[in-house]
Amino acid sequence: MLQRYTELLIYITESAVTRDECTSAINTVLELIAGEDTDTVSKIYEITLSTLKAGSNNERLWFSTLVHYGKALLRSQDYCQLAHVVRELHASCQLSDGNDDPTKDNYLLEVYMLEIQVNSLLARHSLLCSRHQ
Repeated sequence: MLQRYTELLIYITESAVTRDECTSAINTVLELIAGEDTDTVSKIYEITLSTLKAGSNNERLWFSTLVHYGKALLRSQDYCQLAHVVRELHASCQLSDGNDDPTKDNYLLEVYMLEIQVNSLLARHSLLCSRHQ
């Protein structure tokens, strides 16, 4: 599966297909693997994100793929890796001086939404743990 998926991603780097076709193909695969073991899911996302960052001029697809990865990590409760993803997402929405880029307000909404979900789950978990002590 990983070999075939890597071959599929070659079409993105060679600009052999349109952006819409790339987005559709990647999203289809990511939806299909949602229930797989976390190691496979992580590998697919890592391959996708590195390919998009290196060989594609499609920032929106890279960003939305990273958001989907964050949501997958949230479901699997991999908070350490999720924290890294949220930091990377937020950094991609900042100006060189470290302030949020107002031209990326839609992206920032998605970052804040993911941060709120993480903090909400962590607060709920912390509350549950304190009740059992």
